[in-house]
Amino acid sequence: MTNPQTEFFPQCENCDFFNAAGTLYERCRRHRFIMPEVNWQIVCRDWMTGGETVDFSALQPETLHYYAAGSDAVKHAPLRRFADLNRMLISVRLRQDEQYGWVIYVGGERSHYFPAPGEDVNVLISRRNCKFQIANPPRHLATEMIAQKGAWREVTHKKQAFMLYSREHHQLIYSWLRSFMDIEAYVAKSFVPNIFAFLEVVGNNTDYVLYADTLVYHPYLLR
Repeated sequence: MTNPQTEFFPQCENCDFFNAAGTLYERCRRHRFIMPEVNWQIVCRDWMTGGETVDFSALQPETLHYYAAGSDAVKHAPLRRFADLNRMLISVRLRQDEQYGWVIYVGGERSHYFPAPGEDVNVLISRRNCKFQIANPPRHLATEMIAQKGAWREVTHKKQAFMLYSREHHQLIYSWLRSFMDIEAYVAKSFVPNIFAFLEVVGNNTDYVLYADTLVYHPYLLR
């Protein structure tokens, strides 16, 4: 998916139709949709830069696609049709927390789509409305050894971790993952298991819908 003229990866942000100053439906000058905030490259078959384009005929028309760049084989998939991108869609990570079990980790950069810590929200998971609560506890980020006065000192770095945890059961997210992937096998091979997912902001920062993001997990998907 590289552009042979420029050797960079085509995506919305380097497209001629991208409008950085636009908001909501105005981020793209060609198609009307709310541009999602996801952790992947996003592109459609109408991409061009400097008037030059590449052959994206394999991509579905009127559809936003996403792909993982930088790996040996580029993996791509349709994200949604433009007509269905009428709410904000963000990337989140599902992982196990030391206190709350399996949580929806958002990160501070997207915390403005949620109410304050301590507030309850509704998350629709497989057509079931589930109660979650917002939390922002300090969590271990990294540990390093620093030389100080002729000796080595261990320094632990922490940061706030903005997340949603289930008010019903700490394994609720894990059970959902088990319904479509071999999560046990994935966890066993992962140093720090993080499962990508999508969260749709339904409205008023109180209601959300959780969707699977299976782009890079095909070896673990249940057949």
